Amino acid sequence: METLETLAIVTLINRQVEIKTLPLQLQKAVLDVGNWLTTFARYTLNLDQIVDRMKTPEICLAIVSRNGSLLNYVPDYLKTHEICLAAVKQQEWVLKYVPDRLKMCDICLVAVTQDGLLLKYIPDHLKTYDICLAAVTKTGLALKYVPDRLKTYEICLAAVTQTGWVLVVVPDHLKTHDICLAAVTQEGFALRYVPDHLKTHDICLAAVTQTGFALKYIPDHLKTHDICLAAVTQTGLLLEFVPNEVKTHDMCLLAVTHRGFVLGHVPDHLKTPDICIAAVTQNGYALEYVPDHLKTYDICQIAMGKTGNVMRYVPDHLRSKLYES
Repeated sequence: METLETLAIVTLINRQVEIKTLPLQLQKAVLDVGNWLTTFARYTLNLDQIVDRMKTPEICLAIVSRNGSLLNYVPDYLKTHEICLAAVKQQEWVLKYVPDRLKMCDICLVAVTQDGLLLKYIPDHLKTYDICLAAVTKTGLALKYVPDRLKTYEICLAAVTQTGWVLVVVPDHLKTHDICLAAVTQEGFALRYVPDHLKTHDICLAAVTQTGFALKYIPDHLKTHDICLAAVTQTGLLLEFVPNEVKTHDMCLLAVTHRGFVLGHVPDHLKTPDICIAAVTQNGYALEYVPDHLKTYDICQIAMGKTGNVMRYVPDHLRSKLYES
């Protein structure tokens, strides 16, 4: 393509000057080029609207600098470091259209700094410590694309701090107390991937504080009163996973107040009138788990007031009286 034609197209793309201020020869070139560009193309200038023979490095650079996603329409033989870097700065995800030969450190670093998961599109032999650290700092999930040779304490810590459950891809020899604590603090369920010998009181407490359901992954011998209480405070459902010897009156009362039917997980010696009343008040079906000697007229009436389909749990001697009321 003639240099004048190229300059005309680049001028249209960048809209840096008014046509009337251009030299006459360039004005004519711009107007001639404008005849084959649609009105839409004059402002967005899609590369797929330009035939390959008219694509030059100058035109491609101007276009991808305004819309990086169009790098896909730049022929590989025209892709230069400058063009690819400009495209990635504008739209980071186009890294996947950058040929491996051009995936230099600066281009890759720009991409993963904006979206860590783009580490997936960088060949392992091109991944450096700085690129991987930038990727996991932005998106912890990127750790699964970090080669084992580059998984250091610092990279793993940065990753789990951002996304706790990626602890699953941290090599066992790098799972330290600090890394595990950071992981469960961000995502309590990450406790599932903490080795048993690292499940300390502070790690377990941090996990259930983040999500009570992490209690399921704590060995019984580590389930202390404060850990279990922190879990049950979030949802009474978790009383099921609390060892009986750790359950107290206050903990059970808290649990049944949230979820009445967990009365079934309250030990008989802790089923007091106030706990049973709280349970059936929250859920009438909890009457099933009230000991017969505590099924008074008042408790049965409360349960029936919540749901009428509990008569089968009412003692025979109270049924007629409740039917009459």
